[in-house]
Amino acid sequence: MSDQSEKHTFALQHILSGIAEGLNTAQENLRDVAPYDSFGRPNTMYQLPYLDFDLKVTTSSVETNRNVPLLKMTRIPLHTCFFNLKPQQKQGSTSNEVNSTISGRFVAVVPNEGKPQRMLVFSSNEVVKKGSKYTIQLEALCKNVMEEVFANVLVEFNFDKLASEQLNATPIQTLPEFSVSEKPTNNDGIALTEVSIPEKEFEKGLTYVIVANIGNLYSSIAIQYEP
Repeated sequence: MSDQSEKHTFALQHILSGIAEGLNTAQENLRDVAPYDSFGRPNTMYQLPYLDFDLKVTTSSVETNRNVPLLKMTRIPLHTCFFNLKPQQKQGSTSNEVNSTISGRFVAVVPNEGKPQRMLVFSSNEVVKKGSKYTIQLEALCKNVMEEVFANVLVEFNFDKLASEQLNATPIQTLPEFSVSEKPTNNDGIALTEVSIPEKEFEKGLTYVIVANIGNLYSSIAIQYEP
């Protein structure tokens, strides 16, 4: 991809991101309406169902072989400033243009596809000492608010080093190890793994933050040695 194409792609991404951000802000403002008026009557609530857009974007660049003197900036009144986004081609230079037309629609999506909200319940079991290490079994349960469990859902387990160090006065020298870092839930909606921490490190009283996630659904726990 040429440098001009990369700039054009960046411009399109920036414009689309700006539209999406503005749409979210508008919807948040609509949600801020009080549910009831001063007489206790329900207020009308609004939801943006969709937003159609049609973009025509042109990016242009000019390359010149001549040395161009640097401009000296001075203070001038704001109303005298003019900006030309399309550079003017001069003698001895070449000009490149990239044109794009994009049409589409931003569609409002019901949270969780209209289904009961999923939850990730993350917990740790008893600490067991095995040789020179302490081992803790971790359990992640995927269910919804209706207590329905979800089987064969991939759970990821990770050590949150940044969050852990914020809770400790001294840095963690040795990172904990997982028996498995990814595992699907069983028929009961549960995924199990074991995390091992060196004896000398764990007995210092350091706090270890462990995170489990299913897609963008996260849950974390803190593990600490208790004599």
